[in-house]
Amino acid sequence: MDMEDRKYQVLFYGELLPGADPEEVKENLSRAFKIDRKRIEPLFSGGKKVVKKNAAREVCEKTKKMFEAAGAVAAVVPQVTEKIQPSAPPAPDPDGIFINFTDGGAATFEDRSEDGTGIRETAPPADGVSKNTLLLLTFFLGGFGVHKFYLARYIQGTIYLLFCWTGIPGLISLIEFIIYAVCGEENLQRRYRAGSTPLVIMMAVFGPFFLIAMVAVITLIVVPLVIASHQGGITAPIREMMSRLPAAAPGTTETAPMRQPNSGSMYFEESAPPDPVPAAPVEPPAAPALPPGEHHGGCYGKIKGLDFFVEHASVQNGVLHLKQGRGLFADREVVIFMLLKGSDPSGQQIRVSADRGSTSDPHIHLRWKSEEDDTPQSEVISKGYDLYLEFGRMSGQSLDGKIDLSIPGDRETRLAGTFIAKVTNQ
Repeated sequence: MDMEDRKYQVLFYGELLPGADPEEVKENLSRAFKIDRKRIEPLFSGGKKVVKKNAAREVCEKTKKMFEAAGAVAAVVPQVTEKIQPSAPPAPDPDGIFINFTDGGAATFEDRSEDGTGIRETAPPADGVSKNTLLLLTFFLGGFGVHKFYLARYIQGTIYLLFCWTGIPGLISLIEFIIYAVCGEENLQRRYRAGSTPLVIMMAVFGPFFLIAMVAVITLIVVPLVIASHQGGITAPIREMMSRLPAAAPGTTETAPMRQPNSGSMYFEESAPPDPVPAAPVEPPAAPALPPGEHHGGCYGKIKGLDFFVEHASVQNGVLHLKQGRGLFADREVVIFMLLKGSDPSGQQIRVSADRGSTSDPHIHLRWKSEEDDTPQSEVISKGYDLYLEFGRMSGQSLDGKIDLSIPGDRETRLAGTFIAKVTNQ
């Protein structure tokens, strides 16, 4: 098959970008593909989901970018030719994307649009957010949380309203005004939806009256307390209690010492705390068999010829992340979509040989930054590599593991050693 005729597919494993909120990602995907939110939920049930198949690479890359814009991570891999039992195709979705959910929770998205991208140029939905309206409500009525009601964030709006008298919501709304002002119209449409218009109008009218009522209540409470304090009405009980304390010795400014109880009582004299018992030393993990003097630590190697040392390890929804550095784009990172048997990785082993690969082997993403201009780069490896991955037993949310990864050829990628990963399932 010629490279130009080769077909690709887009896979989704439930992985999110660092710092992304799962509920917000689901909402963004629902808007991006213009489908009901309930039909998005099965995508996050765990395991591999095929969101586009048998399409050109350019089309798959567009779909991948839509997932990344929503806060999710998708992978573009070559299409594997399989013999599929013929069946009557379901009716296409009106918006150009067909979705099929099986009883097992698997989801398949098939492109039915005319231009082959799965995207239709349509006007913003009826409940879209107007940037000008949002800016006006945030600037003039943000202290009462009216802009939060406009964005259908009713709980946040209620909190703003309840604490509007403190002035803190007003300061926060000024910061939000700047954020909304620099945010693009398309991004606002994707991230937010408009709330109930009658409720927004009611809050805009009710907010100032609520502030006046709160100020009146606080005034009625504080003013009498201040007057009573000046007249001695409040401080009298305190002065009486102070008069009953032991008097200071003549010529001194110190009060009489309190009686020290004997050792048989429930109180004891203060004494210096005992010296802490030193913890038993922890033996470092054994270093893997790599060329001597090249690296140091527990898990290290090279990515595209660049030195790589694992500083952070995590397992999220069956995806192993081995990072050097922090941030949205780590300095270097190896991401392994493990295709585990079940949701618990403890005790499992994965062996892949470069000369005996299959479609069920894990997909490996390599991420690094170029040394010239620090630009993030990535590469997807689906075959032609050797991998041995073994996990121990869970201890709380920690899981120890051992890896030996080698990608031969000009990729110059090698990683070996032991690590301790933090396990999180969303």
